[in-house]
Amino acid sequence: MYHSFSLLKECSNNEAEYEALIFGLLLALSMEVCSLWVYGDSQLIVRHVNGVYEVRKPELMPYCEAARKLMNEFKHIEILHVPRSRNALADALAKLAAALALPEGKSAQVTVEERWLLPAVLELIPEEHEVNTVTACAVEDDDWRKPFIDYFKHGTLPDDAVKRRQLQR
Repeated sequence: MYHSFSLLKECSNNEAEYEALIFGLLLALSMEVCSLWVYGDSQLIVRHVNGVYEVRKPELMPYCEAARKLMNEFKHIEILHVPRSRNALADALAKLAAALALPEGKSAQVTVEERWLLPAVLELIPEEHEVNTVTACAVEDDDWRKPFIDYFKHGTLPDDAVKRRQLQR
């Protein structure tokens, strides 16, 4: 899913990167995603949230804390750096946001979202979560949806190679 955000207030590139990360984490949590691989082209942000770099700018500290708090809600999460040169789609969206136009002859489907400012984003993050909450979805073994549910919820693929390829397609 590709999203672009309109900026209603001037902010730094790092603040915009953090807002996009936080929005993406909230979106994944709302979809009940358990395992997540996040790819970001901001080496600074990736290293901040992974604890490699210390956050020195006071204006970025609340963003980093909010992102880490959300990261703790996943069973498994990895946030990885992808150089801009190897991330053409994200780079195109960044350029679109900066220039408000795509290069001639290029097209992209873009969903424009409202830009949140950190205090509004923080209101969406619950202070505490219920413990021992169980979510169940009873699906019979012969239900055609079962392989899809298993894949999307748990990341598991069928053991049979033919069925695995069919599901991936």
